[in-house]
Amino acid sequence: MGLNETDYSNLTVLSKEYEPYYNLWTTADDWFTNHRSWLNDPWDELDAPDMEEKVIHYVKTSNKVIRYFREKEQSDILKIAETVKADLDQFRPLVPIAVALRKDGVYERHWQQLSEAVGFEVKPTE
Repeated sequence: MGLNETDYSNLTVLSKEYEPYYNLWTTADDWFTNHRSWLNDPWDELDAPDMEEKVIHYVKTSNKVIRYFREKEQSDILKIAETVKADLDQFRPLVPIAVALRKDGVYERHWQQLSEAVGFEVKPTE
């Protein structure tokens, strides 16, 4: 037919260069969406093991993109990545608490003990 073959040799290189940007933006979007949901959705709908898995993934991805943008000296986007990571670091200590409190073995007496310990009423439906 006489058609010339298209050269896609740069596609792999471009894809690899784009990957950190994609990872940052998708991780940030997923994090902000899920974080809002975890804080506002009903307690009995919280899938704490899934939350734990996602937070671990977000932290790992954030560390990778921060390293990449630091090496490339891209300070503006590095600040964004570091802001996302700071939010994750602030939330991360709460994850094991949520996992423990969402276990099937947590009964009313446990909620009463928790309420006494913190000095205000804690209910699993709130």
